Amino acid sequence: FRNKAIQQLAHDFRIGTMVFFNDTPDGMEAVSKLEGINIGVPQGQGLDWELRSRMLTQGGAHFLIRDWQSAIPDLQRLLGV
Repeated sequence: FRNKAIQQLAHDFRIGTMVFFNDTPDGMEAVSKLEGINIGVPQGQGLDWELRSRMLTQGGAHFLIRDWQSAIPDLQRLLGV
């Protein structure tokens, strides 16, 4: 379902680079094939966060966000804004 939706978005909006935020690896393969950027948003704390982070990284996440507030400067640099 997500892969199909991502492919449709890429077809409809051909300008720029797709940036995909998700807390599961679903859809990350499709974004990678489109040369997009996968940003993992692992949930939980401690060991739970570590396990989910590993799952997202192995699934194709280029970057991980631990905390939205501390991630803002990194996202701005990544997106060139």
